[in-house]
Amino acid sequence: IHFIYTEDGIRLALYRYLPRGESNHLEPVFFCHGLGSSKHNFDLDDTYSWVRHFANAGFDSWVIDLRGVGLSQTPKRWDWCFDDHVEDAKTAIAHIKKTTGAEKVNWIGHSMGGMVLYAYLALHGSNFIRTGVALGPPVRFSNKRGYRLSLKFTWVLNFVKCIPLGWIVRILMPLSFLLRILPKFVFPF
Repeated sequence: IHFIYTEDGIRLALYRYLPRGESNHLEPVFFCHGLGSSKHNFDLDDTYSWVRHFANAGFDSWVIDLRGVGLSQTPKRWDWCFDDHVEDAKTAIAHIKKTTGAEKVNWIGHSMGGMVLYAYLALHGSNFIRTGVALGPPVRFSNKRGYRLSLKFTWVLNFVKCIPLGWIVRILMPLSFLLRILPKFVFPF
């Protein structure tokens, strides 16, 4: 585990999986998880692990815990946002390049990790990215009915400093069976 620090002083956990056997791959692979996840999104255990699979195939593989999850620090202030995750990735890539001597990395992002890739490329360019793979991120934000409906509730954010997703999920998860038995028109999104 490499503990690295962002420009705003947040400690991030960056996990390195050294290549097994003969490695003929020049660039390391950087894995970036999605919202509400951690490094376990890519490395659950010995059997279910993309990171270990890539390391066994000879890639120097790295996976990050973005701020607020896993062994990475949770900022004391509640005004951190998606943009901070982009800077977390920038810090991680700089560390990977410095540690490995590689000029570029291959990026695999799941869900929000793919969105972080998009934003990184838009803000910092592709000078340090050899390839980018986005697994399941939104490719566009449209004005579909569910999205428009959610915009009607943004006024709540004026009163709430943070949204406690953990307890919301614990309350709603027992009701998830309703998604299978209720007609589709009840859930327009």
